[in-house]
Amino acid sequence: MKHRYEQRSKGSGLLKFFLAILGLAVGLYGSLYAWLAKTHYTPIAVVSDVGDVVAEDMSLYTEIQSGSHVPVYVDPDFPIQKVPKKDLRVDNYLIVGTDSRGEEVARTDSMIILSVDRRHRVIKLSSLMRDIEVDLPGREGMGDKLNAAYAFGGIGLLINTVNESFDLDIQQFMLLDFWSAVDVVDTMGGVNIDIRDDEVWAVNDVVYEMNSLMGNPAEANLLSGGGNQTLNGTQAIAWARVRAVDSDHERTGRQRVLIGAILQKFSSLNPLDQMETATAVLEQMGTNMRPNNLLSLGFSSILGTKELMDYKVPADESMYTTDGSNWNILLDWDAQVPALHDFIYQAAP
Repeated sequence: MKHRYEQRSKGSGLLKFFLAILGLAVGLYGSLYAWLAKTHYTPIAVVSDVGDVVAEDMSLYTEIQSGSHVPVYVDPDFPIQKVPKKDLRVDNYLIVGTDSRGEEVARTDSMIILSVDRRHRVIKLSSLMRDIEVDLPGREGMGDKLNAAYAFGGIGLLINTVNESFDLDIQQFMLLDFWSAVDVVDTMGGVNIDIRDDEVWAVNDVVYEMNSLMGNPAEANLLSGGGNQTLNGTQAIAWARVRAVDSDHERTGRQRVLIGAILQKFSSLNPLDQMETATAVLEQMGTNMRPNNLLSLGFSSILGTKELMDYKVPADESMYTTDGSNWNILLDWDAQVPALHDFIYQAAP
């Protein structure tokens, strides 16, 4: 089956924001290494074999104080399993967004495979739906969702699960959390979003929750009505996280709109404000990539590619069914894995 892929210029979506940040760093070569060192480097072993999941160990989590940022969760029992590269001219990375509220366990809210395809000079983004049912080692048949892998075994188990499920070779990651996005929007002075009237009450419900977790006054940041308006970080993230008024597909649509609004605002800032915003992102980003690795990614992405292509897993309705008891997405692995590989390794603009 031949699939159609979304193709855009390289300057779009979440990746444009990330590449713009690295691009600023490349332009400031004299202070480049120290600037990239602002990222929170997270050492994690890469080994040839790992064990089984026994139980979700809550004691391993760092308690989330109100409004603080969550470190990368590394479970020593689950290092990243070393796998050989599938293609020497394609580098795969995992971009992870976590949803961490109060003292709740952090589960991954978004997972995107970033592929730098030097053969075709293309950047590729493959979004993985969090409700995809997977088998975690030692928990086969338990009906676990993909986003639970991080909670059960940290970033190592998540990467291993993605690699094993989709036959990939990811070894490096970049992680941002719920609260980081609030800071980024506030640093750039807010973003413009058109709020529907029927969304206002749902946004305010999420704002109330965020105010409680962040130690803000209960009535702070509430929306007074709909329409096009400038939202601060709390309001913008609350809007993007609304689920009550429509479907999860609409929710992911709001997230894409927010990313676009962030990019539009970022592009309108003067260079100094862009640098301040970029620094805020790097200071919040957790990764096992050292500054020289980030620099290499930045150069290869900015100078070595010409297009951006998008893909979503599951790709279409023919590749999955839904378990009505828990809303798990049951993939047709025999169809989906080859289709994903075709996109990552073969698809060209």
